[in-house]
Amino acid sequence: MVFSVAAGERKAPENMNEKSKAEIWRETIAIMEEALVKVPEEKRAAYEQKIRQKMEAGKKLSGEEMNYLRVYQPELYQSALRVENARKVLRTKLQSCKSKEEVDNVVSVQTEVLRAMEGDPDKEYMAAMVRHEVDAFKKSKAYARLPQSIQEGKKKKKTPTSEKEIWKDGEKGMMSSNKMAVLGQMQVQCERISQMAASFVA
Repeated sequence: MVFSVAAGERKAPENMNEKSKAEIWRETIAIMEEALVKVPEEKRAAYEQKIRQKMEAGKKLSGEEMNYLRVYQPELYQSALRVENARKVLRTKLQSCKSKEEVDNVVSVQTEVLRAMEGDPDKEYMAAMVRHEVDAFKKSKAYARLPQSIQEGKKKKKTPTSEKEIWKDGEKGMMSSNKMAVLGQMQVQCERISQMAASFVA
């Protein structure tokens, strides 16, 4: 749509409509988010206390709790978001470990990282998250299946091969014993033939 501009009038920015649409969308989304996490004002203090207690225990926040913080407590939301991102990284590292020894190494590195966070307002939340995730992982079946060390894991991987070698050796033993039996039968037959030939000559 083209608008004619009279002399002396200021020309409106070409992207005015686009900006207006963007602002409308932002306002709409903000209203929708607030509606999704609508908590009565008299209950907000208790709800926020519950969220803080979960963070202090290192537990993962739900999507609803994260949305609440984003709308009503943006500063605490940034802390929670930082902790959740670190949780994802830590879980990936733990799940990638090939032995219990590697798990201990990951924990040691995380401990050093926490020591370096001295004075950081999120340090306690981070420390609680690390403790919670490490404890949960060490109680899992995935951790129980891990070998104690990388070397031990390599030895376990070689076990099937050694069993095959033992089976092959057994087969070789069976083959050699069969050969011996055949040779014995041949010797008996040769002796019988010799006896028959001797009696025929006599």
